[in-house]
Formats: sequence, structure tokens, C-alpha cells
Amino acid sequence: MIGHSTDSISGKIDLVRCDKHRTAGMRAVTTQTISPVGDVNFSDALYCKMPECNRHYRTDFGYFTQALGSGPDLELDQKKPRCGKHEETPALFVEQVGAEEWRLSCPIDGCDTQQPLES
Repeated sequence: MIGHSTDSISGKIDLVRCDKHRTAGMRAVTTQTISPVGDVNFSDALYCKMPECNRHYRTDFGYFTQALGSGPDLELDQKKPRCGKHEETPALFVEQVGAEEWRLSCPIDGCDTQQPLES
């Protein structure tokens, strides 16, 4: 993940849920984008396991949409919850804590920052 190595969040990767399909887990992927000047860029992200969903998560951008063959919509105009305990201020992720209960949690291993998830 950009902003943090995958090692720093490896203990929590299996806890990350899609913010649109809260019961759906996420899987690690490497995305490729091409800039307007033709530069090819690769980045690691988590991707929703639901086949019709284009939601991704990265610690630096939080949740965003990226359809196959297009650039990401990082939704930079939206305020995203972040953990203030770290210099990089990582974006919080959705974690399932009960059959119908979720919360926001910090992705950094060893950090216990949590917030209630508003519907």
C-alpha cells in the first residue's frame, strides 16, 4: 500500500470490508493506470470481492472507485475518517464486529483506534 508497507497492515488485511458491501471482504490487487502524458503507474490496493463492485481501499486514499480500464475516482472532495496517531494519518477501514455490526478501524498493526460507523 502506498503510505505504508503491506507488512505494517498485514495482520489486519483479512478484517477489511467493502464500504458498500459490508459483509464482503477485500483482496489484494495491483492496479495499473496511465497518466495523460503516457506514464504507466502501478499501485497496490485492496479490491472488493463482489464481482460487480469496483470499490478499492488504500491506507493513503481510503475507499475509492476504479472501474476496469479507467482511472481511479479517489473522491478527494469527500472527508474520509483517518487515524491521527500516526504521521501518515492512514484512512480508517470498515471492520465487521458482529453479525450486523461494523466499525471503522486503523489499518496499522498494533493501533487500537476505532470509531463507530454511521449508517
